[in-house]
Parts: sequence; C-alpha cells; structure tokens
Amino acid sequence: MNTLAQRVADELLKRDGAGVIWQAHLTAARLDCEGNRRAAEILLAIADAAEKAVCRAAPSEGSGEVGGRMPEPQAGDQNRTAEQ
Repeated sequence: MNTLAQRVADELLKRDGAGVIWQAHLTAARLDCEGNRRAAEILLAIADAAEKAVCRAAPSEGSGEVGGRMPEPQAGDQNRTAEQ
C-alpha cells in the first residue's frame, strides 16, 4: 500500500535528497514545541517513510558493500532548505 506519507516522502527525497529527513525531524520538533502536535505527527510520519525508503535503497548486509551505508548523493540531491 502506498500511503500519502510514502508518496510525499518519495517526492521530497527526489526533490531535496536524504537531508530532508533530518530537516523534517527538526521542523517536527519545533512544531511540537509551538503546540502544533498534529502537524508534528504528520511530519514525523513523512520523515519515517522517507527514512524507510532510503534504507530500502541502501545495500543490505552480506551484499559485499561496507556496512550497509546509505547511497551516495547524486547530482541534484542537495537539500534546498539549506541553500535558502
């Protein structure tokens, strides 16, 4: 099943790269501190879906790759929020 959180996560990863996961966690923490608990929960669900997508894309243990590292960033994978 492809949930809304998964679809949004996939789009954010394509557009902004894996850095979007950390940015989403930071923003969710800020939203929660400001009293926007439901918005924080939604953003965390998106961040979790993005993290799972990145983990699925990473080489698995025993595949010959070192430590199941995250894939190397590709051209255009820059976190646009850091540029603003």
